[in-house]
Amino acid sequence: MSYADNGFAANFGYYFSEDVLEQALVSMVYPVNERWTLIAKFHRSLQFEETVENLLGINYESCCWGLKILAGQTGDEDDDFAEPDNSIYFELTLKGLSQVGQDIDQQLTDAIPGYRPGF
Repeated sequence: MSYADNGFAANFGYYFSEDVLEQALVSMVYPVNERWTLIAKFHRSLQFEETVENLLGINYESCCWGLKILAGQTGDEDDDFAEPDNSIYFELTLKGLSQVGQDIDQQLTDAIPGYRPGF
């Protein structure tokens, strides 16, 4: 189930396949104001009681530059989610010039339905 309106997006999901898969997820993009946006995704395997993917991020945008910070945790399905991988991404965009850092927008577009990059 998904809802998106004017930069806000909320998603709830439940995946089930008998004796093979049981997962739940909640994700959201919340524009606090014109400059700040919060991003979160919690995706959990109910079968193994472990993390599939968790994301928590914040975006700041001014007239000339923007900053995105994203922390992530991903479980390894091949090892039954035994040891999650942790990561932190930073992206600095100088509007009209260039961006430095990981391409966070593509990762968030793939991970959270309704996410639309602001800059």
